[in-house]
Amino acid sequence: MYSFKDWDFQNNLIAGFTVFLIALPLSIGISVASGAPPTAGLLSAIIGGFVASLISGSYVTISGPAAGLIVVVLECINSLGQGDALRGFQLTLAATIIAGVLQILMGVLRLGTIGLAVPINALHGMMASIGVTIITKQLYVLGGIKPQSKNLMGQIIELPSRILDDNYVILGIGLLCLALVIVINQIQAIKKIIPPALFAVIAGYALSLVADIEHSHFVNIFNHDYHVGPEFLLSIPSNFSGYFNAPLFENLGSSHFIQAVITIALVASIESLLSTYAVDKLDPLKRTSDLNKDLISKGASNVLLGFIGGLPIISEIVRSTANVSSGATNRFSNLLHGFFILVFILLFPQFLSKIPLTAFAAVLIFVGYRLANPLQLLAIYRSGQKQIFVFLVTVLTTLSTDLLVGIFTGTALELLLNAWQVKKPMCLFKMRTNTKESGEHTIISVKTPCVFTNMLALKKVIDNCTSRMVSVEFTPGLFVDTTSKELLSNLEKKALDAKKVLVFKNIQFPLSNDSH
Repeated sequence: MYSFKDWDFQNNLIAGFTVFLIALPLSIGISVASGAPPTAGLLSAIIGGFVASLISGSYVTISGPAAGLIVVVLECINSLGQGDALRGFQLTLAATIIAGVLQILMGVLRLGTIGLAVPINALHGMMASIGVTIITKQLYVLGGIKPQSKNLMGQIIELPSRILDDNYVILGIGLLCLALVIVINQIQAIKKIIPPALFAVIAGYALSLVADIEHSHFVNIFNHDYHVGPEFLLSIPSNFSGYFNAPLFENLGSSHFIQAVITIALVASIESLLSTYAVDKLDPLKRTSDLNKDLISKGASNVLLGFIGGLPIISEIVRSTANVSSGATNRFSNLLHGFFILVFILLFPQFLSKIPLTAFAAVLIFVGYRLANPLQLLAIYRSGQKQIFVFLVTVLTTLSTDLLVGIFTGTALELLLNAWQVKKPMCLFKMRTNTKESGEHTIISVKTPCVFTNMLALKKVIDNCTSRMVSVEFTPGLFVDTTSKELLSNLEKKALDAKKVLVFKNIQFPLSNDSH
């Protein structure tokens, strides 16, 4: 725990305020897109800031609701509620509590590296499918209409035929907000002062006043009357006590409930651990997070959020990156961002209630595009047929079923392809190495294929080396999968930051500017 003098108040105050500006609109938008009350996302950002800053194992990550969990929470609410959104949300809160307990147990059992062992192409497929889902569902909100189909694939097919049904008043506001998000994101000078998401929300607020959406009436455009009214605005309780919802513990043994618990615990843990691991590389002080402790902090936060009515949280990569670039040096910025959100919703609830939902849809469509960026597909395609195959199967399976089935399918497919390539399946679960030390130089000889199912054992061997120089020599022709290459590349960069030398031999991939 830091003493007050260690908080570096000036730098972290600026970073915390910057993250608050980003987190406020995103937390609301994520909550609405998840089918939960808008207040759930705000509570998550507040608790994520306060709790994680006190017990987190990371240093400059920001904790809060994330776009990657939208599909998870939405599916849980729909499957558990069976048409009753409030009941579905309350049951999801109960599932979040139990998922949080599982996360705590995982941290206690030191399973904090589990997120690193997910096949990278299956993970990319999962995130891309989340992006497609967000874009599809928010395009309906952008146009002020509701889909007729109840399932995602039906909504994707239905979308082109519904364009003429759009409410052009609502659509016009949404398109202007989306254009602002895209343009501001390209102008660094403005982006540093006002985050694109906040810019869009402010613009949406102003346009809602111009269109007088607060009062129900018709607007004539192109000789057609379009109805506008308060149903197109964000609904926020005027009293803070209205932010809270209690969990509902019913049917705990049902298959839907068990699946909800497993999905929340698994996806939230994987996303959070990967984000924390990535943000460590941005830490100006080059510190290494305690992933197990960080997992415990997220679990504890999720237990608390389940009892008060919040969304599950993770370490969020975009807000964490903004936190670091704004000068954050420790966890105090995370606490301050939560504090600023709490103060804002207590003082200015009337502002939030006049923001049109289409403005949040614009922000989330942009977020979804970044998750399902076509350039990512091109990069995976260039990496090989196997990689694109796993990616596409994961995407299609997730879109046609759910996230849990999708990630398991992608992982199983990667495992089968690895087994086919190495011919000896049992070696995929063992890592055989030989270590020799000579003064300040350690040589690690790798005798077995290095794949996502055994690579953490090699990482442990490398991490335990205290020598200034470590050489990792792979048997010539040994198979190393894409996920392992990504991990090894990160280990090399981490070694450079620590002023150590980590060299890989007989492995073909661009770990650095040197050839290995």
